[in-house]
Amino acid sequence: MASFVFVPGAGGMAWHWHRAVPLIRAARHEPIAVELPGDNRHAGLAVYADIVTRAIAERSDVVLVAQSLAGFSYSASSNRLWSSIE
Repeated sequence: MASFVFVPGAGGMAWHWHRAVPLIRAARHEPIAVELPGDNRHAGLAVYADIVTRAIAERSDVVLVAQSLAGFSYSASSNRLWSSIE
């Protein structure tokens, strides 16, 4: 079973993935739609990367899906994750 971590773009709403989540679940995978603090203008890329990294946690079979502006969050969090892999 894979875990699909869905990261929204500008606005940060997990709701953007509401159509994909049931399809992933029906395929017997774990969908995780991340909610980012898009309405908090003080929450920068580091905060977004923290949230994405926590969503991935200790999972090993992860598909990280980033939409639009989430490419920046994806990049920052994947750099953190890859640096922790030996």
